[in-house]
Amino acid sequence: MKYVFLSDFQSICNAILHRNNLLILKKRHSFLGSTLHTPSFLFAIAMIMLSFTAHSSTVQQKIFIDAELALKQGNNNKFKYYRNQLNDYPLSIYLDFKADINTLLSLTGNQFIAQANEYTNTPLFTQLHNKYLLNAGKKKRWNDFLIVSQKPPKNIRLQCYYYFAKFSSTPMPSEQFINEAKNLWLSGLSRPQECDPLFVKLKQQGYLTDELIWKRMLLSFDSNQQYMLSLLANKMKKNRVETKTLQAVYKNPNTLLNLKINSSLSAKGQDIVVVGIKKLSKVNLNLAIDLYTQYMSESALNESNSHKLNEYLVKRILLKNDSNFIEHVDNMLPILRNDAFTEMRLRWAIKDNDMAALSQTLTYLSPGAKNKPRWQYWLANVNQLPTEEILEALSKQRNFYGFIAAQDLNQPINLAAIDHQQQDDLIPALLDNPTYKRVTEFMSLGRVHSARNEWRFLLNNADKQSQVQFAIIAKNNQWHDLGVQSTIYGKQWNHISVRFPFAHDAEFVDASQTYGVNVDEIMAIARRESAFHAYARSPVGARGLMQLMPKTAKQTARKNKLNYKKTYNLYDPELNIQLGSAYYAELLKKFDNNRVLATAAYNAGPHRVERWLRNTKNNIDVMAFIESIPFKETREYVQAVFSYRLIYEAQRGKEENRIFSKQEQAFLY
Repeated sequence: MKYVFLSDFQSICNAILHRNNLLILKKRHSFLGSTLHTPSFLFAIAMIMLSFTAHSSTVQQKIFIDAELALKQGNNNKFKYYRNQLNDYPLSIYLDFKADINTLLSLTGNQFIAQANEYTNTPLFTQLHNKYLLNAGKKKRWNDFLIVSQKPPKNIRLQCYYYFAKFSSTPMPSEQFINEAKNLWLSGLSRPQECDPLFVKLKQQGYLTDELIWKRMLLSFDSNQQYMLSLLANKMKKNRVETKTLQAVYKNPNTLLNLKINSSLSAKGQDIVVVGIKKLSKVNLNLAIDLYTQYMSESALNESNSHKLNEYLVKRILLKNDSNFIEHVDNMLPILRNDAFTEMRLRWAIKDNDMAALSQTLTYLSPGAKNKPRWQYWLANVNQLPTEEILEALSKQRNFYGFIAAQDLNQPINLAAIDHQQQDDLIPALLDNPTYKRVTEFMSLGRVHSARNEWRFLLNNADKQSQVQFAIIAKNNQWHDLGVQSTIYGKQWNHISVRFPFAHDAEFVDASQTYGVNVDEIMAIARRESAFHAYARSPVGARGLMQLMPKTAKQTARKNKLNYKKTYNLYDPELNIQLGSAYYAELLKKFDNNRVLATAAYNAGPHRVERWLRNTKNNIDVMAFIESIPFKETREYVQAVFSYRLIYEAQRGKEENRIFSKQEQAFLY
């Protein structure tokens, strides 16, 4: 053995001392005392344990971590020493990836394809493939790029490199190829700098015409990209008047009022009117509709532009619930036959408790939309369909409306649960799967993100039968978030015990008792918020199991004297559950123990809930209030949390509670 590091063996043995056999040894042989921690004793124990536990994951994990550190420090000799001890270790391929990445990136295209095969059956392959292409593009190795990427990549930067490489290697590119390259340029948003050489090439060869530039200007206008609009305007060689008018309308849409309305409006003039009225409608809907009416009366817009603008304005009216134009909307819905618009109008009618409008608007839904549980419920509610028959059919379904229907009929909810059985003949092969072994190691090391990446890779490459078994394995390992993922990938919707696990149950029970909240309610919130992924982070910055914003967490911690100091503390499941439960209890208190309002506030914020209540004016019942919530995310969130609570209660064998309390049902929202 060339390299022997006493400190390394001491670290290994400190880990080994946590194993049951040595803990027992330490208890039974207390006479050894501090001798157990002397370097000579540790060295001897290490040699013995290394001899008898060649495959001990604890030891291998320590060596793996040391190898990573040696690699990071640039100590190649020490790295090789550690790496040579890990030939059968599942994560050794990650060491090879980090050690060999620079060499791999420098290979020719054909050499890279041959060498990269080692990583094909890992998530590292896509990462390596993209790194190689990005490096080849930066270094203008176009032949290597095209050898490795024989079709357009998904990444925008790599697409730009791909098309430039094609241009560089193809004397006469096809029309289809040119159109694909032009479409890449045709965006309302700025493209990455890697695209610049391609766009220069398109310009040099005359493909970026004034017509194409004008199209991109309109896209930039719609995307609120003023700087991009100005850059493109400077590239226009013709149509300078229209270009300046478009810029003026962007800065102030009221400029449209100064334009002459006539039936001989040019195509570009119509474009200006369309984007201008759309922009105007966001600040002054009344004026925008009045102006649109004037253009229509003069036949100044062609059929396509008229239809496009009318649809946009109808949507704006629906978003604002502007009763000044409700008649126009009601006239347009049977003509437009747009289910999204119809559903918006239905919620408007529900909010206003306008049963006549609700009944009429339901007839505009397409057959597919009408068959959704949501609208089946409301069709029965307004007696367009036999109420008893519809409720009976809905009660067989496991969803919010199914649970409502079951309780209306005084029936138990239908979980339709199927607990798949472990197939012992399949398990050994699944446990021996190299990807599964990597998941196990990453989970043991506490590297959850890497474990989840490997788990997704595992499920993507597994057949349906194996996906079911991996779900069971995840449950048995108490990898609750991975189990939920398994049911999604395998579409195992009836595998209730895995879809709705009792993750961190002790912590939830403790929090429920501390803050006086229903344990199944807070567990349902966590299930909806993060699917029990402790390291979940939303696009807006909410973190952890119960998805708390740092500011909310800080305020809640101060009020409840919880030990929250840094944002990363939110990734601690126990603290996150305490904070989330305390915050939910605060919302319940604010809304007089109304769980509908508190749950909506947990998702959208209490200020929005208060605004929605002002809009509904204590005029509608609980079902109508939930249905009229303007945010789809919050509407579905409330329905999901209430449904999940019932599922958890049913799994616990609790006596079934009503989905709403008597107070929640009696309250006028």
